[in-house]
Amino acid sequence: MKAFEKREFRFPENVSRSLYKSNPSREREGLRAFAFNRKLGLKKEVVTRVERGMLRRFDHLERANESRLTKQICRANACDGKVGKGRPRKSCADHIGAQEARRDISEIVAEGRAVRLFWVRAHAGIAGNERADELARRAALTKKTAADYDRFPLSYAKRVIRAASLEEWQERYAEGAEMTSHLAQTLTGHGGFSQYLHRFKLKDSPYCACDPAKIQDVLHVLEECPMFLRERVALETEIGVIVGRGEFPTIVEDDHKRAKFFNYCCKVVERCSKLNRN
Repeated sequence: MKAFEKREFRFPENVSRSLYKSNPSREREGLRAFAFNRKLGLKKEVVTRVERGMLRRFDHLERANESRLTKQICRANACDGKVGKGRPRKSCADHIGAQEARRDISEIVAEGRAVRLFWVRAHAGIAGNERADELARRAALTKKTAADYDRFPLSYAKRVIRAASLEEWQERYAEGAEMTSHLAQTLTGHGGFSQYLHRFKLKDSPYCACDPAKIQDVLHVLEECPMFLRERVALETEIGVIVGRGEFPTIVEDDHKRAKFFNYCCKVVERCSKLNRN
């Protein structure tokens, strides 16, 4: 019996096999097409309709990828490290490496040379890509240095400012007077005042008993309400300052005056709460 000769079908030189390498099923389809053409006695340069469609599709994808990369480079060059309104875009990253890459590309283009960027498969034995991976791995394992750029996200700045504000507030709270319920009502205005009680339907009217035309809030009872005139006059005589919203900063700055004023506030708030409760 005549032994069958094993024949090997190869792609013609004008067709790149790399187009089929990513998809084994397309590679088998291309091999069958070339075998069929050879059986029919066609020339090697003849390409079937299926192969032409495949080539056109791969060529279109390649041009699309190149166009996308070109747009990204142009957008990065146009941004030039400047961030407009709204959230910063990833293509306009201010990383020092991105800035150096854009600057190098601009210098090469200015010299009249062409720059072409294209995507390559990772870990596929490409010498340049393997070398870049090795350098990145070595730098991550050996170099323990701080970042060489001083920019940070807005969220980080807000977090730092909030932490510093809370720390300063805690220090002021620890150094200040002891917080009591009456002092808290004075600072917030949430207490036994007619205005606050009327807000929650606990009192029929928000006005003060001293004058039906004046609303009883914390400033009214501290500054001008005649029902607390005796306590107010005693405080003004002792600290030498008129009790009023314009003089509050002066009173609070002095330790002695501040202690006397807080004691006056607690007495007024306690008495006001008892009057409104009755």
